[in-house]
Amino acid sequence: GERGSVIHTGDRSTDVKDPPDMDRHTGGNRLPNLQCYPNPSNGFIHIFFTVYSPTPHLRIVVYDILGREVYEESHQALSSGSYTCEWNGVGRSGNVLGSGIYFLELQTEMGRVAMKLVFMK
Repeated sequence: GERGSVIHTGDRSTDVKDPPDMDRHTGGNRLPNLQCYPNPSNGFIHIFFTVYSPTPHLRIVVYDILGREVYEESHQALSSGSYTCEWNGVGRSGNVLGSGIYFLELQTEMGRVAMKLVFMK
């Protein structure tokens, strides 16, 4: 919503598709795949991630350059699949984050995957 939450596209629920590159030889025990665009961004960021096995708990976290958590959202009981969502650049405080470098991280019981984000206001 308005305070910085991840907004699921489609019918306001998570849009699940069959992951095209699922590794069936490892039983799905892989870290999630993470992509986002545009990067750099001046507003909304589209986040794409794939989980390769059922995931009881997944966190999407944004850290500032000093390692402070500025945004967090949790998802429960995700099945294997590809997910798409948007983040509007608003932090926990309800304010739009300023220009700078941030880190987007997906956390699951399998581990963590992160990427650098650049905001330009």
